[in-house]
Amino acid sequence: MVSKVSAGGVGSSSGLAGYLELEVQGSWFNQTSEDIEVEKVINEIDSNKRNLGSDDMKYYHIIISPSEKELTHIKNDPEKLRDYARSAMENYAENFNKGIKSENLVWFGKVEQERHYNFRDKAVKLDEKEKGSQKEGLQTHIHIIVSRTENLNLYTEGKKSGEIERKNPLKLSPMTNHRATEKGAVKGGFERKSFIEKNENTFDKKFSYQREKQESFNYSLNQSKSMKTDHSQKKANQSAKSKLTDLDKQLKVAANYAKSLEKGASKEIDNILSGGNANKKTNKGFEI
Repeated sequence: MVSKVSAGGVGSSSGLAGYLELEVQGSWFNQTSEDIEVEKVINEIDSNKRNLGSDDMKYYHIIISPSEKELTHIKNDPEKLRDYARSAMENYAENFNKGIKSENLVWFGKVEQERHYNFRDKAVKLDEKEKGSQKEGLQTHIHIIVSRTENLNLYTEGKKSGEIERKNPLKLSPMTNHRATEKGAVKGGFERKSFIEKNENTFDKKFSYQREKQESFNYSLNQSKSMKTDHSQKKANQSAKSKLTDLDKQLKVAANYAKSLEKGASKEIDNILSGGNANKKTNKGFEI
């Protein structure tokens, strides 16, 4: 299970929404409704904003991609995936640690069945697959567009009823670096790793899926860390070896220089002991 959150855009959501219309037109859904048309998606996302600058993100893009094994387990059922997406968005809202639920968000999702090879795929780079050709196997996944601003309609109702005392609506960024902070100007935050883990656990519980260790996010994360550690250790070893080689060279040079000095000093001492006077003029360091 992969749950990827990325920046959406600083302008209208029409570009992303229009792109997601290419495979199937319409068929959008949210927390309470289905068969939503793209015009409604664009209008509601674009109008749900307040106190955001021209360069601020207005919406975010979430992609939830079950593995082929997970899709097989639920028989690749789009209805089950829509139900799962609603639970995932509850996790999304909860993960901000601001006491909000999915109903406090403005979001729309869409289930897609196909994926196509692009220039980033290894098979395309090796000329094994043609760019734009359809990928094999079960490729069903979910796209979600979510507004950065909390649901303004519910916020306004809450202000009128006295349930909400906040002066301004919440601005919710899953790209923030804050992690459940309790002090300072920014309260809450968004822990992306926690979001992925919660979505994984939600799938397992909702569909009674017995996840093997190798399938878990934590296992993949630890494997990635281990590979990075091994790579760093290898670089450190190479660096240490290089330094040792340089040190050996320096030691050899120093040793040779010391031997040279010892030989020179020995000759001077021999001359002095034999009564020679030449060194009194050439090397005052050995005068008696």
